[in-house]
Amino acid sequence: MQKIPYASTAGSLMYAQVCTRPNIAYIVGVFGRYLSNPGMDQWKAAKRVMRYLKRTKGYMLTYKRSDQLEMTRFSNSDFAGCQDSLKSTSSYIFMLASGAVSWHSVK
Repeated sequence: MQKIPYASTAGSLMYAQVCTRPNIAYIVGVFGRYLSNPGMDQWKAAKRVMRYLKRTKGYMLTYKRSDQLEMTRFSNSDFAGCQDSLKSTSSYIFMLASGAVSWHSVK
């Protein structure tokens, strides 16, 4: 695993998630948990996410014109969902004019 650029790939995915792709927020958070000691399973999962991004490169955040600016919030959480640490994961997304403006996922 020393010759595999796992940390660089995880950083690139984090940049994509923060800037344009909130739909990969959860898995990017999981990748961050293994930065100090990644395994081959994590590397395969990272490559799978990169292939997904390549397949869906035409997907993007869009905003529609609206006279009424309505803010909508969605949230999700689980209780002790991580099998290793028994920690919960929660996330939220704020949408304005049907487009995402803020999102977060944390363990």
